[in-house]
Amino acid sequence: MSRRAWIAFAFMAVVWGLPYLFMRVAVAEVSPVFVAWTRLLIAATLLLPLAAARGVLPTARGRLGWLALLAAFYMALAFTMLPLAERVLPSSLTAIVIAGVPIVVTLISLPSEVPSPGRIVGLALGLAGVAALVGLDIGVRPDQLLAVGFLVVVLGCYAIGPVLVRSRLGAVHPLALSASATGMAALLLTPVVAVQWPARLPSTAVLLSLAGLGVLCTAIALATWFFLIQEAGPARATLVTYVNPVVAVIAGAALLHETVGPGASPGWCLILGGSWLATGGTRPRRPAVAAEAA
Repeated sequence: MSRRAWIAFAFMAVVWGLPYLFMRVAVAEVSPVFVAWTRLLIAATLLLPLAAARGVLPTARGRLGWLALLAAFYMALAFTMLPLAERVLPSSLTAIVIAGVPIVVTLISLPSEVPSPGRIVGLALGLAGVAALVGLDIGVRPDQLLAVGFLVVVLGCYAIGPVLVRSRLGAVHPLALSASATGMAALLLTPVVAVQWPARLPSTAVLLSLAGLGVLCTAIALATWFFLIQEAGPARATLVTYVNPVVAVIAGAALLHETVGPGASPGWCLILGGSWLATGGTRPRRPAVAAEAA
């Protein structure tokens, strides 16, 4: 990856480890759909004027259908399902499921690029590191099965979204892409939020968590994220989900006094080593014509 891509990767690895903390605080007082709608509305309010001022919105012309699809599934649906699942599921299981995104993306991308042996080993090491870091909390109670289903939906949305961005929205400026998609997603959730509005003003901690989700984890992060996808490709970009649990565990231990298990140190080493291996180059499939010519 390029130097710019590595900087964006490092930023996303940290920033997208924080939503687990913010959402855990927020859903204690407001509904999951309100959490999703608020973060999207804040992001759209910040990004749309900026994209208009920079004159990049016209790059989205002719792609509104694909943008609406991305907004509906990658943002409105996934951003609602994740806090909904975190109401009842342990963070370890959540982190393990979401960390499966790079594997799904790699499988989806097989028709266009073949993963090198180093990337395959890196994917396996990264997933093993996540399991060691958060612990294999597989004992799911019957009342948690629906929440596990929500996470599976999120996994699918998070895996297909980057591939859609790279294949159908690659010509759209990252700022215009994030601004348009967050605005559409917020509009989609508005009718649902109207019937789930908080009965009273949330506490200061919840308001700060919602602000952090909207400004840092959505507005700034999405613009950086779509740049990373276009710069490094979806298979490499989604490897940030391996590093995110490291940040989530540190933030939970420091601010929520959660216990860090004995697998923390080896888990971090496996995650970092696996991510380094998995961001190695891939060899594109040769077109049939070129193969015949060879």
